[in-house]
Amino acid sequence: MKGKKGKDIRLSRHIGVSAFGAGILFKLTGLGSLSIVFFLSGVLIDLDHFWDYFRNEGLKFNLYDFFNKFYRKQYKKYCLPFHSWELVLFLGLCTQFFPGNKILVGGFLGTFQHLFFDQIFNSAKPLGYFFLYRLNYKFEDKQIFRNED
Repeated sequence: MKGKKGKDIRLSRHIGVSAFGAGILFKLTGLGSLSIVFFLSGVLIDLDHFWDYFRNEGLKFNLYDFFNKFYRKQYKKYCLPFHSWELVLFLGLCTQFFPGNKILVGGFLGTFQHLFFDQIFNSAKPLGYFFLYRLNYKFEDKQIFRNED
């Protein structure tokens, strides 16, 4: 999804930021499991883009077409179920109910940083990454993202 001219957060940037964050976490804690889950959750959250792609395109798949359609915002509706502050809140609460669970902490931190950077660099409206907000507006692109043209 295109943000301010050339400042959108693409998969390669999510991989870089997640790897950097995982490295810092490992250096600070020495916990491989925490660092790996941080990295994986920071990158794999984007799997929800496949839901929107297949819903719009059917079962065909072309990797170039997949990335092109998302970076150019060519759909009229975006569900993006994993891109939600509600998920971040849920994971954060889980870390409180299960203290010391490195998998949950890594998942929470990785998901948080991914959404944090998407919120800053993508053209989402302030409430655009709240799933219930998107649901309320039937996942319509114009209600989720600012028009940058």
